[in-house]
Amino acid sequence: KLMFGDQLVGISHPRADPQKFAQGTFSRLVRTFDYAQDFYGIHFVRGVTEPGSSGSGLFTLSGGSLQLRGILNGATTGKGGLSCSNLDELGIYGRFEIFYPQIRNILATGVSLADDHGNLPATATDLPLGAQLNGRIDYPGDIDVFRIAITQPGTLSVYSTGGNDLVGALLNSAGSGLASNDDAQRRDNEFGISHKVDPGTYYVSVAHFEPNSLGSYVIHADFSTAADNYSDIWNAAGEDGWGIALNHQGNIVAGALYTYDLDGSGMWLLLNGAQKQSDGSYLGPLVRYAGPVFSSAPWPSLSVLGAPVGTMRLMFTGTSTAQLSYSVNGINVSKTISRFVYDKPPACSFSIFDRSFATNFQDVWWNPSEPGWGINIVHQGNNVAGALYTYDSSGKSLWLLLSGSQRQVTSSSVIFSGDLLRFAGPAFNAVPWPATATHTKVGTISLEFTEGNKATMTYSVDGVQVVKQIERFVFSSPMTSCR
Repeated sequence: KLMFGDQLVGISHPRADPQKFAQGTFSRLVRTFDYAQDFYGIHFVRGVTEPGSSGSGLFTLSGGSLQLRGILNGATTGKGGLSCSNLDELGIYGRFEIFYPQIRNILATGVSLADDHGNLPATATDLPLGAQLNGRIDYPGDIDVFRIAITQPGTLSVYSTGGNDLVGALLNSAGSGLASNDDAQRRDNEFGISHKVDPGTYYVSVAHFEPNSLGSYVIHADFSTAADNYSDIWNAAGEDGWGIALNHQGNIVAGALYTYDLDGSGMWLLLNGAQKQSDGSYLGPLVRYAGPVFSSAPWPSLSVLGAPVGTMRLMFTGTSTAQLSYSVNGINVSKTISRFVYDKPPACSFSIFDRSFATNFQDVWWNPSEPGWGINIVHQGNNVAGALYTYDSSGKSLWLLLSGSQRQVTSSSVIFSGDLLRFAGPAFNAVPWPATATHTKVGTISLEFTEGNKATMTYSVDGVQVVKQIERFVFSSPMTSCR
């Protein structure tokens, strides 16, 4: 295993050119290519690798001979690409000390080692959905492979328990990698993968993170019929000033509708737990709430009151389009809606894990000891928008929008901050929509994320400051996970 600062040489034949070499040092470990194991990141000091060099060797010099340490996979591209004039980039090499134990038994002909599960898809052990099987890494380099049969579209979750530091990979029917993972959550070193699947055969490989380590484990396979994830903020084309933030967990969709009352004042309504129907739509009650003023401390949760005002139905006609129908006190509204895009949208799927390692924060957030309010966060690119739903001094619903967020990265957190705006506009049932929504800056807001599911929210409204600890709101499983 390499040590930081080790001197190395890379030897390559880029595009079948004459043999070339580059000298460098082991700079850092790199997690890339969606593999569970870290790669060697090499800082070159003399020469570089060129396109067409993938698969070439990385060596150390020992006793006058070269010893293979890794195989070139690529280069980092954060600063314009590796070149002789840009040595800030790193060459990325796979680690031979991980690969060699996995092939040692194959190379050592005539040696038979006890093994509880086969190492290849052809010799895989069947793992039924909903089941758990015992396994063991029996010898250094042992890889256990399991076969899973999927009969309908949905989300497959595979994970380990048992206290060992394992890595897992999900493979398709041809044995090609779909996803891999080392640690699924901060609380342990177990691997975990949730992945959208279609009917077919899949394989899961299990290995130890430390290539020479052994240990027992239990592997689990869970399945949900939830497939496409609709978590996002949606609105109707040409109708600025309102929207609906949807949060999709399992086969339940919750939502916060941000619109305007008949008098033009801001109004939010909650879609509480819309269940998936036989026709594929989601139907649930639409509830209006009243509660304590946003700055109440401590929060008097018993004073939050909700009253049903109608129902809401969502029929998704594609991954990014839907038909929205709802009623408020007998007034019916129907709109065609689509995802609202203001930057690079994330890819959202499902996960059974706590998302403590997540770097995309799109979700509904709250403080579980203060029910009745929350903030819907939409994270696109390096920008975060947020719609805070709470109550004004009279107890009426109040929604405020985080706009124009600025991103700041510290050694221990990621911070998004911007203006907090209050809106007024046409009545929710206005047809055609007159696009006369107006907004006023009432303060500022800052969201400081210390991990993927914990944050501190600090905001001010008309000079009144509020600080809240918030976390993701979980109401079903699997939960939303965005990248």
